[in-house]
Amino acid sequence: MSVYMIAEAGACGDGKLELMMQQITEASVAGADAVKFQWTSDARMMSRRRGSAYKDGYEDIYRRYLQWPVEWHRTLWNHCELHGVDYMCAVYLPQDIATVAPYVRHYKVSSFETNDAEFLRAHRSHISNARLIVSTGLSNDAECRAITATCDWLAPEQLVLLHCNSAYPTPLHDMHLLAIRRYADYGMRGYSDHTDPSHTMTGAYAVLAGAVYVEAHVRLSDRSVVSTDNPDVPHAMTPMQYTEYVRCTREAVNILGVSTKHLTLSASNMKRYEVQKHSAI
Repeated sequence: MSVYMIAEAGACGDGKLELMMQQITEASVAGADAVKFQWTSDARMMSRRRGSAYKDGYEDIYRRYLQWPVEWHRTLWNHCELHGVDYMCAVYLPQDIATVAPYVRHYKVSSFETNDAEFLRAHRSHISNARLIVSTGLSNDAECRAITATCDWLAPEQLVLLHCNSAYPTPLHDMHLLAIRRYADYGMRGYSDHTDPSHTMTGAYAVLAGAVYVEAHVRLSDRSVVSTDNPDVPHAMTPMQYTEYVRCTREAVNILGVSTKHLTLSASNMKRYEVQKHSAI
C-alpha cells in the first residue's frame, strides 16, 4: 500500500508565477507526490456559476488569485517535472478542462462543482489513463452515490472520491473519517484535509480509515510575501508543518503494513519459546 500526497497550493502563490514555482519547490522537498493549483479563464463567469458568491464580491478575488496567464501552465508543469512531482490544476468552467488537459496527470473537481453532472461528463473526452479526483465536502449520501453513477464511463480505478468537509478550518469533531470506509465501494479512496494547519496527524488518521489519496493546503515558508488578505493562507500549512504531515501520513501506511498474518523478522527469535501442540507439560 502507498499513499498519494497532494499539496494543495491553492491561491497561496498570490497569483505570482515566481511564488507559485517556489511552492512547487518547497512541496517537493516536503515529500509531496503532486502540487495542485487552481485556475480560471474567466473570473466573472466563475463567479456567476457560484450564484450568491457573485454578489459577495468574489469576482475580484477570483480574478486576483486564480485568473493568471494561460502560458503559466507549461512553466509550472515544467517546474513540477524538474522537481519530480505531478502537476495538477483544478478548473471551474467546462471550457477550461481542455486548456489544462495537456499538462495535468490527474483531473481534480472541487466540492463546489461535484454535483454538476454536465461538468463531470465534460472530462470524458480528455481522460485516457488519468484519474478523476472529486472532492465531496458539500455532498450527502445520495449525492455521493450519484457521482459514481454519473461517472459510470470511468473504469473503477479511475474515479477517486475524496471525503472532506468544506469548512475552513474543519473542526476535528466534523472530520467523520468513517465515511471513507462506508463509501469505499463508490470510489471513496481519499481525504481532502481542511483542518487547522497545526493538526499534522490528521492525514495519518485518514490513512488508518482507508485513504490512499491525501490532499492538504500548503503555503510558503515566509507568510509576509503574500497578501495579508489572501483567502487560502490561514488554513494552509507551512513547509515545516507539511513535512511533518507527510512524514506522519506515510508512517501510518507503514504501520498498517500487510493484511496477512505471518511471522515477522522482529518476532522470529521468540519462535523457539512457542509451546507445540500436544507437547507434554
